[in-house]
Amino acid sequence: MNLHWIDLSIVGGFFLFLLVITFYTKRKVKSVAGFLSAERCAGRYMLTMAGAMAFVCTIGMVGAMESHLANGFGGLWWMIMTMPLPAILALSGWIKYRYRETRAMTLPQLMEMRYSKNFRVFCGIVAFISGALNCGVFPMVTARFMIYFCGLPHYFSLAGIEFSTYVVLVFVEVLIGVTLAIAGGQITVMVTDFFAGLLTNVTLLAVILFIFVMVGWDGFLDSMMGVANTIGERAAAGELDYVPKSVISAVENDRAISYFHPFKQRDIGAFGMWFFVINAVLYFFNVGTWQGDAGYQTAAKTPHEARMAGILSQWRIHISRITMAVLGSFAIIYLFDKSLELQGAAESYAAVSEISNEYIRSQMAAPIALGKFLPVGLMGLFLVFMIYSTVSTDDSSFHSWGSILQQDVIMPFRKKALTPKQHLFWLRVCIALVGAFVFLFSCLWSLQEFINMWFAITMAIFVGGAGVTLIGGLYWSLGTTQGAWAGMITGCVLSVTQIVGTYLVKEWGFLPGIKEYIPHGLLMSLFVTIIAGAVYIIVSLVTCKEKHNMDKLLHRGIYSENGDHEALQAEEQNRHWIERLLKITGEFTTFDKIVYYGQFVWVFGWTAVFLVGSIYNWSYQAANDGAKVSDGSWRWWFEIHIGILLVAFVVITIWFTGGGLRDMVRMFKDLGKVEVNQHDDGSVGVVDAEAVEETVESK
Repeated sequence: MNLHWIDLSIVGGFFLFLLVITFYTKRKVKSVAGFLSAERCAGRYMLTMAGAMAFVCTIGMVGAMESHLANGFGGLWWMIMTMPLPAILALSGWIKYRYRETRAMTLPQLMEMRYSKNFRVFCGIVAFISGALNCGVFPMVTARFMIYFCGLPHYFSLAGIEFSTYVVLVFVEVLIGVTLAIAGGQITVMVTDFFAGLLTNVTLLAVILFIFVMVGWDGFLDSMMGVANTIGERAAAGELDYVPKSVISAVENDRAISYFHPFKQRDIGAFGMWFFVINAVLYFFNVGTWQGDAGYQTAAKTPHEARMAGILSQWRIHISRITMAVLGSFAIIYLFDKSLELQGAAESYAAVSEISNEYIRSQMAAPIALGKFLPVGLMGLFLVFMIYSTVSTDDSSFHSWGSILQQDVIMPFRKKALTPKQHLFWLRVCIALVGAFVFLFSCLWSLQEFINMWFAITMAIFVGGAGVTLIGGLYWSLGTTQGAWAGMITGCVLSVTQIVGTYLVKEWGFLPGIKEYIPHGLLMSLFVTIIAGAVYIIVSLVTCKEKHNMDKLLHRGIYSENGDHEALQAEEQNRHWIERLLKITGEFTTFDKIVYYGQFVWVFGWTAVFLVGSIYNWSYQAANDGAKVSDGSWRWWFEIHIGILLVAFVVITIWFTGGGLRDMVRMFKDLGKVEVNQHDDGSVGVVDAEAVEETVESK
């Protein structure tokens, strides 16, 4: 085992801290709304720091390192290309603002408000299946990470009985996630995830600084550049046992390939330029649709706080990407550059080469490298970070999918309303059932895809049809129930066909001749989304008889509870045309505007750099008979780029931590004085009707 007693002590302290959080936050739950949405008391920094951890887990980071193990630093260039679209959507409040205006607690509840009760149930079932399959592999990869990172045996004996280390680790992970999710619901989840976000920032900065200190900044870049240009030739010559097949294929066909030069990555495989392009396109349809963080989507104090959280998250997303790029790239030079003579490198390379399954080998290369390289203390801190980040994702996922199972699949069939106590009990039971499924799935299923590809295609089961259904539901009054049904069924059927077909071919050997021609999950999810969207639009146009009442859905006009929306609209007419164009309303404080414009300059400044750099590279190539810009020029660029991002990472960590702690204190104060509405339980009909009737009479 790679762990020292100091590392084990750090891990033990972490579990004690989790126990304290669980007991404290459990007492704050007073209603179903508190369990599902933290009584809608969350501020922007709390949502940003904690909400990000709903997707930052061991499997997510292993998947990110896996992609950078395939494209190295070159992938950072193509990431810049994807920045404008998410930023524009966040700055405009795309989906998030209107979603919060509806006051729906889950997306399927919104689907009932916009379409029909039966469609809500169908969406709930599809969302639950999609989410359960998606998070079903979380413990699978995490357990393998623990085994390879910590150097644990695959089996151990206790009282003369042999146990699988993998199964035990999967069970423990699921148990912790379920316990946190059922304790205090979204309140516990948010507090846990916030501290996980804080630990994530500190740990990643510490690990990256240690790597640069040990290898040297210049040594890191020089080694990366050298390995990037020789790894293909060395693999083709039989010197290296493991590199992606696409790299060897490119070299054998005399095509230039590099892990360093972004314009030599055409043949890099699934993680080349198109990986980033497709992700950007899918992001447009997936905003607010994927329900792995359902509690966060409804927990904001106001729609404006939800919008500001989306803006702040764009800062964090771009900055955090650099950490995974550095860790994945470090694994490349650690495993393949023998001239560095780093401790444990040869042993790590041998361990990676012994893994026969190409997908497991791809996933575990970076964890094995880090497990052999990190020193005592930092090893324990990194392990706690990986465990904590995993737990923070597990509790969010279990809470989200368990809530959807109860709220949108079971509850609509009940003729008699549940008491608040019964409602909370069944929410906890459903969360436990999700945990049980995830445990069994991780023990019985074999992942036959790259991690990011599995995420893409399982998400497409739901978001392939739900994305355009949600967009149409919130922004298009002509969208119909028939169109929603047609789009959802199309997306579901196509995605399930892809998953089952891939498993039959790759795992069971069915039709082996087509194995190499099966599109990867990300590309298929794009096809599914486009086809399902087209079906939704066509069927809606054919079946639409009258426009939907959007004011009622969004609580505007006579349905507004306090007239805020009308006041903002009246004030907007007097605002500067630039502010109207950028959707800056009277809700923006001076500091909000600084953050908004800062994000705008940050994103489009990098975008301008990307456009100038790309045009220069293509022009240089055209003027020099296909010759590309030198690697030395790219080395200079990455040195500047990474340096700026690391400095920004430190600043943002301090900024968001202070804001998050302030929001947490405010949240607990608000929870103590909030007027609990026991009827606010996610039901559609009686409560909404009463609220509207009172509002109309008052007007």
